[in-house]
Amino acid sequence: MLSARLEYRVTLLERKMQQEFDDKLKNIVNRLVFLEEHVFANSESARPQDTSQFAPTAESHEKPSNRETSRIVPTAEAQEVPSNVRDCKQAWGHTDNDSTEISTACGHLEVVPYTDSIWNLAMVVGLTRSNRIDEVIACTLSFLSVLIQVAFIAIIGGDSFLGAEFSSEIPAAKKYRESTAHDFVRLDLAQVSLASRVCSGDKSLISSTKQLAILDDINSYMGLGPGDFTYPAAPPGLFLCLSCIILWSLYICNDIRSIALSVESVLGIARGRHTELKNCSCKVISRIRFAAFLASRLVQLGFSTYVFYVGVKWLGRTTSIQDLILNAAALGTILEVDQLILSAMMPRSIQRAVQDLDSEDIYRSRLRSGCEAMVISMCTVLVVVTSYTYLLRPLTFDLLEVKRHYCSGRHDFAVTYNQDAQFTVALSTRKYEPSMPATVSEDVVGELIGLGPGHHPTRGKMASSLSQFNYFAGTTLENRESSFEATCYDFDKGLNAIAYTWWFSSAAFVLGVPHAQTCKDLEHLCDRHEASSLRHLCGVTCRCDDPYRHSYTLAGCTKSCRALALSKATCDDMDHTTTPWSEFWDVFLYLAGNFSSAPEMMVMVQQEIEFRTSQGC
Repeated sequence: MLSARLEYRVTLLERKMQQEFDDKLKNIVNRLVFLEEHVFANSESARPQDTSQFAPTAESHEKPSNRETSRIVPTAEAQEVPSNVRDCKQAWGHTDNDSTEISTACGHLEVVPYTDSIWNLAMVVGLTRSNRIDEVIACTLSFLSVLIQVAFIAIIGGDSFLGAEFSSEIPAAKKYRESTAHDFVRLDLAQVSLASRVCSGDKSLISSTKQLAILDDINSYMGLGPGDFTYPAAPPGLFLCLSCIILWSLYICNDIRSIALSVESVLGIARGRHTELKNCSCKVISRIRFAAFLASRLVQLGFSTYVFYVGVKWLGRTTSIQDLILNAAALGTILEVDQLILSAMMPRSIQRAVQDLDSEDIYRSRLRSGCEAMVISMCTVLVVVTSYTYLLRPLTFDLLEVKRHYCSGRHDFAVTYNQDAQFTVALSTRKYEPSMPATVSEDVVGELIGLGPGHHPTRGKMASSLSQFNYFAGTTLENRESSFEATCYDFDKGLNAIAYTWWFSSAAFVLGVPHAQTCKDLEHLCDRHEASSLRHLCGVTCRCDDPYRHSYTLAGCTKSCRALALSKATCDDMDHTTTPWSEFWDVFLYLAGNFSSAPEMMVMVQQEIEFRTSQGC
């Protein structure tokens, strides 16, 4: 659209220059014709001494001969020098013809074109050769343009568009951290808390994505890492936002400057009862049309000022560093609504009349030019300082405060509330690491992805029906007693060695030995708290049938193994110097550390163990 408009302007300028050239050429031809006739009429004098007598007279313009063409004589108004220019020339001692010197010494005449805007419609309505329908459509579109821009003002100035201030996220972040972030139900398959995944930027999350996006925006805006909570020296988002505010200020300065220049140029047009528009140039403007033009420009000025305020406020609340430049460019589009309506919807006759309006000349002194540039610079600096003080600096502190509520302190724990006993239980969880090893469930999923139908995973059970799936998903080790033989044995001996290979592989994976194949390979891990499945499958190797085995790690042992151990037991005190006695208290210390890590409790446990290992029963 801009290239087409520029091409049209160049074409129009070419036509005007051609017209001026033709006019000058006609003037010269008239002079030559008159001189030729005068020479032939006065043949006694071959060369006149006074060439001023050959100046064309008024009669020569009335009835030119067949060799002449009509010529245009500049009017007195066109030859008149503005009074402010004349006064300046007289002050500097120059004549009226010294245009170069006066431009340097006092100022210059500045050409102010009429922009292709619907706000200039008041200058041409009723003065063109357009029909009534075109003029009615033009006035309707002008009213529509005002309505559209008023709608923009009403929408972008409301809280529904701007949104609440970012400080309102602080209570929400605090509530999220104290409730959802450490909920035991929201642990993933790797036993990592939701808070740890969110604060570490886990992109695989399907919940709390809003919180993850907020933290990503905060880190990008402030230039922080996931674990940084100090105010940076140079936040990139802050400086980018200031740059966008300056860019938006330049949009508005250009718009307001254009309004001021157009009003000033129209003020220099003579007023009268009727408007005179000759050769696309307004010679006289009526008072009613002048008032309508000023009213339209005042409306445009009010619109631009309010949009500027709302735009700065919107940019100051934008926390996404990627959206800042897009928002600044989108704001600039709002100011072009009137030009778009003129170009796309206005009747061509009215559109051409607005585009063909000849520019006006205003005198601009050197002092005024410098003062104007200084005022614009000072206003821009004032906008930047005000925006930083009242918008951006508070925003950066709010960003850090929100991040502290989301991610400060410890992340690796989860809690649940016991409704019956009315107390809260906390559990230490794993810390999130981008390269952390896969869980057994993740390993099974990865294996199944590459397997075809009919194949079974190495460390998981492939159910044949929904009922079987629900059975295996909800069963406990105690419920599995019925599926084992009454005797106490290891799974890798007998028919069950094939049937339960997948179960043993899963138990080995959980214990960190994924390539183990027999119970002997995992014998040293039988006393681990999380080895219940191993004790269930390898009862003999894990000594579930030993009457002197400590009861703290009997979880998972089958009933047949425990019954066999009970049949071997005797009702005697154990000697405190024997190996089973020392093993019992070593395991007790390990299990006590799993259930409580309080320093006071561990000191009491250590004292009790020392007493029992030295004194016995």
